Amino acid sequence: KGAAKKAKAAVMAEGAGKARRGDDFEVVPLERDDAGGSTSGSETDSEDEFDMLDDQGKAEVLALAKRMLRRKEKESIIDAAYNKYAFHDEGLPRWFMEDELRYMRPIMPVTKEEVQAEKERLKAIDARPIKKVTEAKARQRKRVQARLKQAREKAEAIASQEDVPAKSKMREIERVYARARSASKKGKGGKD
Repeated sequence: KGAAKKAKAAVMAEGAGKARRGDDFEVVPLERDDAGGSTSGSETDSEDEFDMLDDQGKAEVLALAKRMLRRKEKESIIDAAYNKYAFHDEGLPRWFMEDELRYMRPIMPVTKEEVQAEKERLKAIDARPIKKVTEAKARQRKRVQARLKQAREKAEAIASQEDVPAKSKMREIERVYARARSASKKGKGGKD
């Protein structure tokens, strides 16, 4: 630690000398917190807070955000935020604080219908299949169709043979289709 402090002091002194002479600008490294991210991570903090909310909370936030897109409504929401619920006084009697916790609830500036609409929208988003899963299923269907097409062509070739008896043709065709079906079932388990 001592060597690091001395090195840091030397760099600082060198930078201060350059700044006085006007030679160059001092380059200050970005400070990082313990997690490795930058200290100005207010965006990620608010995203994390949003992710921790339940569906009702997310719907309320989204409905409020949708209303705040219009300038006039945004101003009225901000003006409504300054009310008797905005202050939290200290040193009040315990019975009064308990009473305040029970009854002091600000009125949400969004209606239940707006919140319900946002809930439905979130539910629809959650119900959508993931794009990668959909693509994988489509590729799998395509492979199965290709295998069945090959089996059909083989079966047609077997059926068109005139010198082979009908009973052996049927057995051979069944065997070709059974192989095609088993190959498609084998591939359904994901990676082999």
